Amino acid sequence: MAIVKRFSITLPDAVNADLERWASIKGQPKAGIAAYLIERGVENAKDKGELPRQSSESETVQEDESNVKPDNWSSRDKEI
Repeated sequence: MAIVKRFSITLPDAVNADLERWASIKGQPKAGIAAYLIERGVENAKDKGELPRQSSESETVQEDESNVKPDNWSSRDKEI
């Protein structure tokens, strides 16, 4: 089981409003959508080589994305 960490962020009003609207459209909590977007952004940075992968990551099997993404997200929503 993965360990989760909590932290706070400060968003500009316009970004917060967009995130709230997106959460409402998807029927998901704002925190869940933000966490998913951050996770995808980190993976994207690793895929592009902007963030080196840790050696232990190459040896582990990646979790099935269905356990990570919020319900009812389409494949086009995976792009950041």
